[in-house]
Amino acid sequence: MFAGDDIERWGFLAHELQEAMIDSAASCPKDAPDAIQSPNPWTIIAALTKTLQEAMARIEMLEAAAR
Repeated sequence: MFAGDDIERWGFLAHELQEAMIDSAASCPKDAPDAIQSPNPWTIIAALTKTLQEAMARIEMLEAAAR
């Protein structure tokens, strides 16, 4: 599917996102016979945003407690 080269690439495996998150984290069901699965960036962005908001709230709470 892709030609080999020396470029380092980072990414996600769609079926692993489905296992760790929700089914809509990928474009189609795992092992669908007539489809190539790919990550759904909007689901990933939403999950990362929620996680960042939770982390920021915790940081603010810890900073307030330290004062």
